[in-house]
Amino acid sequence: MDIFNCLKEECIQVRAQSTNKEDILREIAKLAKKSSALDMISEDELLDALMEREKIGSTGFENGIAIPHCRLNKVKEFTVGLLLVPDGVDFEAYDGKPSNIIFFIIAPDSERDLHIRLLSTISRTLIDVAVRKEIISKTTPLEVQETFLRHANCDIKKTPEAQCMFNIALQKEDKLNDILQALSALSASVTVIEANDIGSYLHRLPLFSSFWNSEEKGYHILIVGVLNKKLANELVRNIDTIVGGLAENPGTMVTIQDILISAGSLT
Repeated sequence: MDIFNCLKEECIQVRAQSTNKEDILREIAKLAKKSSALDMISEDELLDALMEREKIGSTGFENGIAIPHCRLNKVKEFTVGLLLVPDGVDFEAYDGKPSNIIFFIIAPDSERDLHIRLLSTISRTLIDVAVRKEIISKTTPLEVQETFLRHANCDIKKTPEAQCMFNIALQKEDKLNDILQALSALSASVTVIEANDIGSYLHRLPLFSSFWNSEEKGYHILIVGVLNKKLANELVRNIDTIVGGLAENPGTMVTIQDILISAGSLT
């Protein structure tokens, strides 16, 4: 989603005159209706949705910023606009200071993740005091739009598909190539680590030294990787087939975990 297509020039007002929060929300509802993306919804419906959101908690942030927003079933596209209030207005901000840069977002009810990312992009861009001062100094909607977009990350991407991390402990050397080929077919990011069986370490302990020969380390490979979570079951089925049944034939173990954060890639 490109924020340039969401931030409408016709939905920017550089000198709002309202002096209280409720009147600002009324101005927002009226201003938002200038967007053709909101033809299917009335000004009153927009105002009601914005006011209902404020009942949950104020959308006033710090440093003169407020971002009133709402999600509606009827809405199919994002509409973003803003009002500049020279003297500021009490928006019940966290720091108790009046808000003079008031963005608004009217979002589709089905796009929760993109809505959150858009909120984050706006607030992150306005953290810089120089950016705020530059926006407030502008005198036309086009100048305000161009200033914000120049400083913002304009490409708001959808949340990446869920990933999982897998570990394959393998003691069967003749199965390695087949397993690596199967992983390649699933477009998995993979690292292969050469390891030793536990016996090569336990032989050093006096209690277990007579059970393991230090010269017989055995074959042990650990395959670690990241995979689209939707393919996790297919991965297990493929490994199960290659080794002739994971339950019936010891020597291979597969574990899979959800990933909270995944960054970077392997070549």
